[in-house]
Amino acid sequence: MERLKRMMVKRLSHKNSIFLVLIMILLCYIVLLSMKKTLIVSINDHQKSIVTYSSNLRSSLEKNNIKIGPKDRIYPALKSKIRDGQKIVIKKAVNVYLTVDGSTRKILTSQDNIGDMLLDEGITINKSDKVAPSLDTLIKKGEKIQIKRVTKKTVRQVKKIEYSTIVKKDAQLPSNFMKILRKGHNGRKQITVKQVYEDGKLVSSRVSSNKILKKSKNKVILKGSKNCYYLASRGGSQLTYTRVFHVRATAYSACYECTGKTPGDKGYGITACGTVAKRNVKGYSTIAVDPRIIPLGTKVFVKGYGFAIAEDVGGAIKGNRIDLFFNSYGEAINWGVKYIELYVMK
Repeated sequence: MERLKRMMVKRLSHKNSIFLVLIMILLCYIVLLSMKKTLIVSINDHQKSIVTYSSNLRSSLEKNNIKIGPKDRIYPALKSKIRDGQKIVIKKAVNVYLTVDGSTRKILTSQDNIGDMLLDEGITINKSDKVAPSLDTLIKKGEKIQIKRVTKKTVRQVKKIEYSTIVKKDAQLPSNFMKILRKGHNGRKQITVKQVYEDGKLVSSRVSSNKILKKSKNKVILKGSKNCYYLASRGGSQLTYTRVFHVRATAYSACYECTGKTPGDKGYGITACGTVAKRNVKGYSTIAVDPRIIPLGTKVFVKGYGFAIAEDVGGAIKGNRIDLFFNSYGEAINWGVKYIELYVMK
């Protein structure tokens, strides 16, 4: 009986041990189930789920091979406690290239836009500075950002105001007459210029004001405008002309050899103007001209011949060619051909 009792006690003790072990295993399983957490991790807007038994975010990410760089942004913070089903947001940093103040550098940033990145890097932007792309531009990998430092200056300069020359013409005075009625004086003005520099280089300059300090005084000249030229003196008075021609001068008379007419023939000795051809050494003689060059009736002075009136024409008289009238054939022959100046009298 005693032996049976001992066997029963021994059997019960063994069963209790097994039961206790099972209870402990069950409790561990329950504890593990309570520690299991599923996290939703968003990395640059790409989501995935991870399982962790840790209550610490840093440890959970490390065990799932998710590395957080020094410039990466994460929410909540790495030291935060986590709960099942929690969403973790990670923004990975990217490299951008910033050119400012004469140099280009590479910056690792996880900020959303350029303005936040510059603020995070402690880079000051003045109101007039130019940033390209704009401050609200979303950052992408490899973005090239340029900041131009803009400075404005106001420059004041005193400049000379040069006087003008005013010419007053008088038709009653000859063209070679000139007299200064009033001397000219320069003035002074103050110019205010607004200048804009980008990175120390002048890009624009605008005159904002123009102040007269001293007015200029114009020079006034009196000048004759009578269009005449002085040729020679005749009886103590000057002779004037308006044009000069270099001509080929031949000679003719009323003789048959020159005109094909004899005294008594119709038109003998009569010019194209209907006047009698004449040679008057003390007055005006007759010459033949090309009316396209020298109009009939024009008074002229022929060097070596004297004063004359363009009264006649001739078939061979074309262009700058004239025919001088003489009273006899012999005088005409003696003249021959000469290249001389003809002056159109005023």
